[in-house]
Amino acid sequence: MINCKQKVALNWLKKRFTGDRFSKLGLILIISLSLSSCALYKVLSSATITDGKVSQIERGYTSEDDIVSMFGQPYIKTIMGNDWQRWTYRAAGEKPYSWVDVRMPAKTLVILFHEGVVRDYRYTTH
Repeated sequence: MINCKQKVALNWLKKRFTGDRFSKLGLILIISLSLSSCALYKVLSSATITDGKVSQIERGYTSEDDIVSMFGQPYIKTIMGNDWQRWTYRAAGEKPYSWVDVRMPAKTLVILFHEGVVRDYRYTTH
């Protein structure tokens, strides 16, 4: 399924390159825009969150460094005071590389740290 921004771009290109002025360049631009949107979809994801990685988190034991090595830097890092921090990771629902608009659920992992150690976490799939 083509999103709104893609429709606007395609309509502009169709108007610009129709009739006698239509060229191979117009066709190349249309195809490039369509294919690049599929490739960019996965890039927008901030982390790779898997059930296997999440199951490795242990309350009271896993450190901030362990979390960074598993998931990378968080999407949002909130300093809450008195050595408490909340890190948020988000992974966009992945879209298969096809023209069919089917998405996997988006994932969110929120981790609460105290003095650099995981105290609690919440993992949700939307």
